[in-house]
Amino acid sequence: MKLYSRFLKLTGTKGSFKRNTLIMSSGALINIGISIILYPIITRLYSDEDFGNYGLLFSVITTLGLVATFLYPTGLVIPKFRSQFHSLLKLCFILTGASFLVISIWILLFKDSFLFIFKLYNVEEYLFLIPIGVVLVSLKTIFLNINVRKKLFKENAFSNVVAGSSLKILNIGYAISFSASGFGLLITHFISIGIQVVTLGLKKMKKDLFFSFRSSNSTLFSTAKEYRKYPLNLLPGNIINKYTSDLPILLLGVYFEAAIAGAYVLAHNILSIPLNVLGLSLSSVFLQKSNELNNTNPELLTSFTRNLNRKMTLLGALVFGFVFAFGDYLFYLFFGKEWLLAGTTASILSLYFIIKLVSGPLAVVFRSVGKEQYSLYASSVLGVLRTAGLYLGFYYQSFYKAVLFFTIGSMIGYLYTLFLVYKATNLPAAKIMMEIVLIVAIAFIIFYAIRYGIDKLFNLDAIIIRK
Repeated sequence: MKLYSRFLKLTGTKGSFKRNTLIMSSGALINIGISIILYPIITRLYSDEDFGNYGLLFSVITTLGLVATFLYPTGLVIPKFRSQFHSLLKLCFILTGASFLVISIWILLFKDSFLFIFKLYNVEEYLFLIPIGVVLVSLKTIFLNINVRKKLFKENAFSNVVAGSSLKILNIGYAISFSASGFGLLITHFISIGIQVVTLGLKKMKKDLFFSFRSSNSTLFSTAKEYRKYPLNLLPGNIINKYTSDLPILLLGVYFEAAIAGAYVLAHNILSIPLNVLGLSLSSVFLQKSNELNNTNPELLTSFTRNLNRKMTLLGALVFGFVFAFGDYLFYLFFGKEWLLAGTTASILSLYFIIKLVSGPLAVVFRSVGKEQYSLYASSVLGVLRTAGLYLGFYYQSFYKAVLFFTIGSMIGYLYTLFLVYKATNLPAAKIMMEIVLIVAIAFIIFYAIRYGIDKLFNLDAIIIRK
């Protein structure tokens, strides 16, 4: 009994926030292990230009994927009644199908405008893949949110592991069987998403899917109207956030070259791995928990958010502080000397990834407390600052300055997001933000001091340059 009690203390009871978080994080941790093993192989098969073209295409797909369903899938967790849930689910499927048709017609009849808006001139021959990718991304989002509503976090964690591992294996298999290319990276990503959708536990969704298609069409308009805050407030904010987040991918190849964009894509992808473990894994669990607490005990939601904020800050400071100090050396060691630029880029980006890690999961609370407009405010400020920073770097015709100014703008924008989170949950914003800045500054200084000391002993910089 004592051992069982200790086990429950460490892992939490079934269905608890701690248990659900551990389930989601364990899947993401397995993905990290797989990535550590296989990514060095992938970066030696594919060039930085391949990564740049793939990143450009998938950036457009994910941006259009947000528009495809008007972000209604993220509201599937909220309805109290099943009938309303089924009506919202049907609406999501209808919008997905309609978006496929609209995007396909746009590309077929007005290709020039599509190319101009998304700067896809270098990958024009792959445009036909975009509508397919949008459907796959939309379906994955819908099914993931169905599982979040039903607390089926094991299914989500399992599907994440399967998708992550299959993607890396498919990347390698495609390069060996055919030839390494941006097209290969994109196709294998599509296949991995398809595998993820299939492994999300579709059997347990049968009843919900059946009742959703049986739900009355007459209720669709009223459901869309009731959850109009998602397309009106959350959707514009998410589009701004996503588009400006991907601006370096879209524009670095234009102002510099595809290889530089590829270095940025790899740096961003690698930093997103711990972000997924600690951040995105928590987002879905925290959304469900915050919605529950807001309905039962709003005061407890305040203290719960405060504790989660502190833990995320400490964990993020350790992870990204290490990347800040040793990013260039780690990329050189694991991915090869041709990816040294990506390592230096990762060191710079880590300065804002730590703030993004903390704000990302907590920002879902806007939906729980009915403050969806805060998401639009935060994304608008973030978008302006990011864009201004990036173009300032372009003005100086410097890749490093572009990344640095983009990072500074992102840091300030995510700090503003946290300010709105604290305001929405009745937390002392100034005090907590000072605490975050202090923790991050101390951690980064300590890691940099360690790097400085090691470099003095072993002269790491000289080793990297010489090799």
